[in-house]
Amino acid sequence: MSEIAIPPESQRQLLQVSRRTLEDFVRGSGRCAETISDPHLNATHYGAFVSLRAINELRGCIGSCTPDRSLYETVMEMTEAAASRDPRMAPVRVEELAAIKIDISVLSPL
Repeated sequence: MSEIAIPPESQRQLLQVSRRTLEDFVRGSGRCAETISDPHLNATHYGAFVSLRAINELRGCIGSCTPDRSLYETVMEMTEAAASRDPRMAPVRVEELAAIKIDISVLSPL
């Protein structure tokens, strides 16, 4: 299995994109218009899972194994899906946002 090398700064930026996406989506502001120039996030295509937790309780987890778009676009879409379309739980509410922790798992190619 190949190792994915995403530099720490790119990892931080990916988490920031996910956080802004979550907050904008849950507040009903629509998808944030991110412009990403980082080649690790924009040019690379990987699948990813986004997990949302509030006080160590899972609030949503959805991912895509298909690397059909840039990593940051996949993370934005999976963040929205985890917040609203995980069939195991109710959608994330505005009052929960401050407590939500985000985990992103990037899937390596087979």
